[in-house]
Amino acid sequence: MISLEFFPEWFVPLMITLIIGLLIGLEQETPPRTEPRHFGGVTTLPLVSIGGFVSAHWWAGQPVFLVGLGVLGLLVAAAFMRGSQMTGTLGITQEIATLLCWLLGGLVAAGEWVASLVIAVTATLVLAGKKQGRGEAADKVTIAKFALLAVIVYLILPDQGFTELNINPRQVWSMVVLVSGIACIGYFMLQGFGPERGILATALLGGLVSSVAVTLAFARLSQKRPELASALTAGILLTASVMFARQMLEVAIVNPKLLPITAVLLLPALTTGLWLIWRTLSKANSRHKGAAVATPLENPLELSTVIQFGALYGLVFAVAQLAINHFGPFGVYTISLLAGSFDTDAITLALAQLNTSGAVPTAIAVLGIAMASVSNLAIKLAMVWACATRSIAIQTATGLAAIAGIATVAIAAVLLMAWRAV
Repeated sequence: MISLEFFPEWFVPLMITLIIGLLIGLEQETPPRTEPRHFGGVTTLPLVSIGGFVSAHWWAGQPVFLVGLGVLGLLVAAAFMRGSQMTGTLGITQEIATLLCWLLGGLVAAGEWVASLVIAVTATLVLAGKKQGRGEAADKVTIAKFALLAVIVYLILPDQGFTELNINPRQVWSMVVLVSGIACIGYFMLQGFGPERGILATALLGGLVSSVAVTLAFARLSQKRPELASALTAGILLTASVMFARQMLEVAIVNPKLLPITAVLLLPALTTGLWLIWRTLSKANSRHKGAAVATPLENPLELSTVIQFGALYGLVFAVAQLAINHFGPFGVYTISLLAGSFDTDAITLALAQLNTSGAVPTAIAVLGIAMASVSNLAIKLAMVWACATRSIAIQTATGLAAIAGIATVAIAAVLLMAWRAV
């Protein structure tokens, strides 16, 4: 491994400056700009931030930095006036972002690189509040932007527990990156099939992104395409089964020692789901099995989605600890049922992480994870019953109820064994 001592002292600050420019520049490129007044971007803003760093670092104490800021201000003003005349728009977001990059470059040169990164992340989040574009180009920009953001946030977040609940900001962010990465794999594999994907491909890969969203989309689609009843039923059962596989994958990454007993609880339900899918597909018309469907799924790396999950995970992590401290196992089970009704990832990761620190016993953690999956299946069943045609609703509800029933039997068996062991 190459030691940082190998590089000159200005190298690391220069790289930080480059990352800041790239991060803000990528946000300016989302969605890709085509209008003539586009001044900043992924090629311009890194150069601007580097210019600010160079002028402040090698000419410290001289007016080079301020003169450069003044010249840049004149160029930005000229670009704004020209663009306003051509397009009739008066927004100055791009111009302010350009000037900010110069200032942040100078701030890094002054040794305040942590403050610069925090300001860059904050600016990126503010810019992300604008309506985002869709499409392959925008998705590629989102990946690059998230990768930079993931590294920056990981570096600036403290790696220590806060409050009596021992909430570690860096550990929370690591869980966010993990879930986003899993969802990203499914999302971009799904994009590879083009705008029209087969039902089973959408169910399988879309289940890695959001099994609830796919379930709701298929249930609504049944109203327009009733001839796809069997295929859509199999798709809903498949995306529900993917949830179990995703939970086991998350446990295997965060807490491998917890995986064997978690698999004992979840594999029977997963196996039941796969058998029901095979039986349903055997009745489906071969032409309908490969029917193309388009299911709208949000890019899981969009900053709004990432922030929402981070807040949810932090909340679930804290509430789960409070529940075990004040209400014991039944408090954890209650939180698992409530949290699992809208997202299984947060409670699965929280319980797996709490088990590694010994805050939650193994039996309680795995039972909570299994209960969250049952709760999520109940929500999917309600969605299907409310939105799908009656024929699909009956078929799917029967299948989902069977999967949930098997999972419930496994939970009851573990609880019974634990009760007898007392």
